[in-house]
Amino acid sequence: DTHSSILTGIHSSVTGNTNCGGILKEESGVIATYYGPKTNCIWTIQMPPEYQARVETGDVIFLNCDKESLEIIDGLPGSSVLGKICEGSFLDYRSSANILTVKYIRKPEHPTSSYEVLYFQDPQGR
Repeated sequence: DTHSSILTGIHSSVTGNTNCGGILKEESGVIATYYGPKTNCIWTIQMPPEYQARVETGDVIFLNCDKESLEIIDGLPGSSVLGKICEGSFLDYRSSANILTVKYIRKPEHPTSSYEVLYFQDPQGR
């Protein structure tokens, strides 16, 4: 289907962003596991005003949700949380406007697990 082919195209054409946070303005990309010392990473995804931002997770398996999780926020940091992810695949979230925030939180003593979040413009617009 179209959705799968869009995601396959994004995944095959983009190198994962492995930095701890930042502002992402590309029309599509991948947030990949950050293995550095920081325990709180915030990525703000900004699309043009006429689009919604959308994210979909790859495989996420955090063994202890109290020690490690991803949050998907509708808008800027501090806005309402759409979901807290501890495990799952192909979980899909869409912003109400053109901004979504992805937040990775880990307790300092807890090892980092791998994760992957694909982000892209919603081709349907609003």
